Amino acid sequence: METLLRHEQIREHTVGMTEAIYLALPFPPSVNDAVDFARNRSTGKVVAFSSKSKTAFVKEADIMFMQQRRTLAGKRVSGPFVYHLTLNEALRDPRSDGDNRCKYVLDFLQRVQLIDNDKWAEGGSWAWGPCEYPALIGVWPASINRVPKVLESAESGVG
Repeated sequence: METLLRHEQIREHTVGMTEAIYLALPFPPSVNDAVDFARNRSTGKVVAFSSKSKTAFVKEADIMFMQQRRTLAGKRVSGPFVYHLTLNEALRDPRSDGDNRCKYVLDFLQRVQLIDNDKWAEGGSWAWGPCEYPALIGVWPASINRVPKVLESAESGVG
């Protein structure tokens, strides 16, 4: 009975909150490979610009987002959030550094307004794993990961 009560309390705590959003994406570029440098022909100064891999990622991600937009049904995560990025293990290269691939995924989520701002990430993780897409990101409100206050007070014997 106590377990059922806790489950009901958790469900009540999360009512009205956005549940997790999952988005399939192309394989993201590494931060190390996303910027190219060249000299400006007229000034001779070195300038930075988006690499071909970053530009291709954004273009392909836009297409994949449009294909999934209907299933997202206007969902978005406002405020603090937590994320998990799964990178397709079949695309792993011995030189691949998976943790460098989160930046442009979060930037993309912000660009398409699935999150307010990537600065609101309270935590996140990534892993190489089996995945039917090149990459899959899950995002959910950070408050879902927290113990609801009603449970904290019930366990301490308060109120």
